[in-house]
Amino acid sequence: MIDKTNKIFLQPGPAGVFQVVDGNACDKGGALLQLPSDVSTEWSAYARALSKPNTSMNITSCQVDPGPDGTVGTLDDVIVCSNGNPLELVRKSGQPVTLNATSQLLFVCIGGTFPNCSGGTEVPIFSNPLFPYFWDVDNFGLRNAQIRFYPN
Repeated sequence: MIDKTNKIFLQPGPAGVFQVVDGNACDKGGALLQLPSDVSTEWSAYARALSKPNTSMNITSCQVDPGPDGTVGTLDDVIVCSNGNPLELVRKSGQPVTLNATSQLLFVCIGGTFPNCSGGTEVPIFSNPLFPYFWDVDNFGLRNAQIRFYPN
């Protein structure tokens, strides 16, 4: 079972359409974003921390394999999170720094090591329509982060 607190669930939508379906990641249901189904191949993601200095946030892309029964939310689910490339947003003093976060947010690194999914495989989000995808957020005081998407 997935603890839905501090999760941003992702669902595929039509090409070019981004939508915040539920913006509250801190409630029991988590947040829900609709991203274009081709987001991993046609878009790039950039992120920056905008909060007060000396705060941070880690975002890890994950997928849920529904397991042998094919039903999400049952005991045989397998949660696979990127183990080689979490997005680490750190707000330092001075101007906020924008990072290219495409590989961290739009792919799930399977079997790799930090940094850059070395030795692993980057699987695009939404590559398997049976798997739910989400971003697992660990917040260390960062109250405001910005993620922007640009077409390739």
